[in-house]
Amino acid sequence: MSTQRAPRTSTPTIHVSYVGAVARCLRRSGHDPRPLYGRYGWTAQSVDQAQVRVPLADFFSLLEAASELAHDPHFGLHIYEQFDFADLGLLGFALLSAENVGSALRTLMRYGAIFQDCDDGQLVVEGAHAYMWYRVNSRSLPQSRHDSDMSTAFTVFFLRKVVAPDWTPLSVQLQHPTPPRSLLVEYERVFRCPVRFGGATNQVSMPSEILAAPIQSSDKRLFDIIERNLLLLQEQSGREGSLARLVESAIMQKLSLGPPCVDAIAAALGRSPRAFQRELAAHSLKFNELLDKARCGLATRLLATTDRSLPEITYLLGYSEESAFIRAFRRWMGRTPLDYRRSMRDPAAAAS
Repeated sequence: MSTQRAPRTSTPTIHVSYVGAVARCLRRSGHDPRPLYGRYGWTAQSVDQAQVRVPLADFFSLLEAASELAHDPHFGLHIYEQFDFADLGLLGFALLSAENVGSALRTLMRYGAIFQDCDDGQLVVEGAHAYMWYRVNSRSLPQSRHDSDMSTAFTVFFLRKVVAPDWTPLSVQLQHPTPPRSLLVEYERVFRCPVRFGGATNQVSMPSEILAAPIQSSDKRLFDIIERNLLLLQEQSGREGSLARLVESAIMQKLSLGPPCVDAIAAALGRSPRAFQRELAAHSLKFNELLDKARCGLATRLLATTDRSLPEITYLLGYSEESAFIRAFRRWMGRTPLDYRRSMRDPAAAAS
């Protein structure tokens, strides 16, 4: 949710810390989120360490899957209801250490693109009223009711955290169509104000005076330190993200020909091997880690969604021997490929 957006990419992404927020909501409802990760090639370690971005389409799919797993048709509304915003990491600490509500919301707008691209958003102040709006700006993605609800409820629950537990907006607008009548009561319970559906954006309306409300956990020294780090991340995010995606895409195109070497990928990207290595180092990227990530993502998708045999998958991942693929997969996922496939097809095995 930002007006300072990262460059658009062919594959919109979101920071994995938001996957962590979904996981925490699932755990609160007594469900283990880890069996869902394998559908998208994620590991519990990658989610817990919150160091990567994931495709936004996969995140939307995760929201639907989590809703089904939790038997909660309002899953998006509930994600931040009992949430510790510090769990969002750097951005969460920035919001909690800001001087007042206005500073926190402007910080969210200013640096949100570090954590999600392909979105638009703004904090607008018009006299006695202020409006916080957000929308995903991508024709390639279907509208997600859970994402609309989650993103809109974020502002409401954050203000209830830092202002008062009973804080209520003037009104709420959601992009998605009006849900069935049986679902409307929960929107009224959560927002406690008039809710309109089918809008051009997702929007929270509030009295502009709330922007001056102080945040009790405000810490100027901490905020200044965090903002310097956010500024650095903002400068680096476009370059690092685009380079990593370029490298992974080049790797994917060459995997079936055998394990691609650094020189081959450098040539595919129009760089000399030496310049390519310098570029990776400058962005704290390691070729072998990018190769592993591409292979792991493809392997988990093939195992979870196709009936391809292990020899076929071994070939598609560029391994010369099936045993080498199995050893690598055990290192990535802590189990054999066949055990992983069974866990994805058998809910009882996934829960064990």
